[in-house]
Amino acid sequence: GDFSRLTYVRDLVKPRFLYADSASALEASASVFGSDSYTLLTGDASAANYLPMPTITLNEVEAHEPLTGDGDVDPDATAAYMLTSGSTGRPKAVLQSQRMILSNLHQARQILGRAAGWSDCMLDWLPWSHVSGAFNLYAAAVFGGTLHIDDGKPAPGLFAETIANLREIPLPYFCNVPLGYGQLVDSLRDDDHLRRVFFQKLRLMLYGGAGLSQPVMDELQSMAVAETGSRIMMTTGYGLTESTSGCMVIYFPTDKVGIGLPLPGVETRLVPLEGDRFEIRLRGPNIMPGYLDNPNATSEAFDEDGFFRTGDAARFHDADHPEQGLAYAGRLAEEFKLSSGTWVRSGAVRAEVLAACAPVLTDLLLCGINEPFLAALAVPNIGGMQSVSGLDSNDPAVLSAHPAVRAYLQQCLNDYNKRFPGNSTSLARLAFMERLPDPQRHEISDKGTINQRIAAENRSDEIAALFAPEPDSHTFLLSN
Repeated sequence: GDFSRLTYVRDLVKPRFLYADSASALEASASVFGSDSYTLLTGDASAANYLPMPTITLNEVEAHEPLTGDGDVDPDATAAYMLTSGSTGRPKAVLQSQRMILSNLHQARQILGRAAGWSDCMLDWLPWSHVSGAFNLYAAAVFGGTLHIDDGKPAPGLFAETIANLREIPLPYFCNVPLGYGQLVDSLRDDDHLRRVFFQKLRLMLYGGAGLSQPVMDELQSMAVAETGSRIMMTTGYGLTESTSGCMVIYFPTDKVGIGLPLPGVETRLVPLEGDRFEIRLRGPNIMPGYLDNPNATSEAFDEDGFFRTGDAARFHDADHPEQGLAYAGRLAEEFKLSSGTWVRSGAVRAEVLAACAPVLTDLLLCGINEPFLAALAVPNIGGMQSVSGLDSNDPAVLSAHPAVRAYLQQCLNDYNKRFPGNSTSLARLAFMERLPDPQRHEISDKGTINQRIAAENRSDEIAALFAPEPDSHTFLLSN
C-alpha cells in the first residue's frame, strides 16, 4: 500500500530508532523514514546501503559495554507507547508503565493460574505492537514459558500457516480473536489429525478483541467433548490498550459468551444507560495515566472520580445473579440513529446477524445513518461458503454468487428478521463488499474487526448504491 498507517505512527510517536530483523524489510518503505534523523537497529545489515539512514547491527549492540544506571527505576515512568487498535478511529498512543504491565500480569495469573499456560508452550501470531500480543510476550518471559511465533494470522491466504503450526504443536493454552476462532472451526471440522493435536493438551481457550459468536463457541465445545469427553474452559480477555490488556475474565463455569467479571484490583463502575445496559468504567493499577501528547483526549477519557470511560456497554446475563458475569452490549461510538430517530445498537445487531448467518459471513459494516432503514455491507467467510456451495474456489465473488450460497443466506436473513422485526434491528438490504476490507486504508483494526467509521467513509459509493431506489441485482432485499 501507500504506508499511510506507518506514516501516521511515525508522526504520532516521533521515533529515533527503528528495528527490523533484516534491513531489506525497510527497502519498500524507506521513503517514510527518508532522513538521517532515524537510526536502524537490525540483525542483517546486508541491504543497509540502499537505505537513507545510519545502521547499527545487533552484534555491535551485544559487543558494547553495558551502561550503568543512576538509581532505581521509577515503576510509574513510561515503559512503552502502545497504540490503540483503531476500532472506531485512528489509533492513539497509550502511556504504559512497568507498574501497569506487572500489575496486569499478576492480576490475570491470580485468577487463571496454571490454566493460562504461560509457563508452558505457547503459539502466538498477535503483533507485539498490540496489547494482546505484548501481554503474551511479557507473560512468557515473566513466567518462564516457551513462545513459538506464528507466522500465520486470521487473514485471507495467511491462516493456513497457523493451521500447519497447530497440527504440529499441542498447546495447553490457545489465544485468538473471534475471527480466528471462526476460521479455526472451519479447519477443525474436516481434519481429524488437527482436532486430535489441538485438543490433546488444551486446558484454556481465550478470545479477545470482539464478541465471539455463540455458534462458534458451541461448535468448538462440541468438538472438545467428542475428542476429550469434556468441555474446555473458554474465557474472554476483555480489556483495552488503556487497561494494559485484559481486565475482565470468565473464571467460572458457563456456557454463555460474555466478558466475565473484573480481575482482582480492578474497580468497575457501571453507569446506567437505556434499558438494561451499562457503560463500563474502570480504575486500578493497570489503568493508563493518559495518551501521548494528547491532553484533551486524556481529560475526556476520565470521569470526575478518576474512572476511565471505556465507551463500551455491557449487561448482566442475569441481573438477579451478577456472579454469572457481564455480556458485551456494544461500542457506544459505533451506535447511530436512523432518520426516524431510532437508535441502532450496532454491536448487538452485528453479533446477532453473524450468528444467524453462520458460517457464510465473517463481518458486517452496518449502514443507515439518517436513512429510513437498516442495511449492511458484508465480508464473506471463504471457508463457510465453500462448505455451503461445494466449490473449491477462493474467489469471494464466485462463492458469493453461487446459487446455493445465495439461497442459504437469503433464508438465514429472513429467519433473522422474523426474530428481530424492529426497525432498529431488522435488515432491509444486504450486499457483499466490492473489495475486502483494506488495513492500509485503516478499514481493519489490529483486532481484525472492521473499523465501522473509517470503512463507511471509504465506501460511501457502495453505501449509496445500497440505499438506491433501485439497487442492483446482487443486493439481498429483505422483509420482516
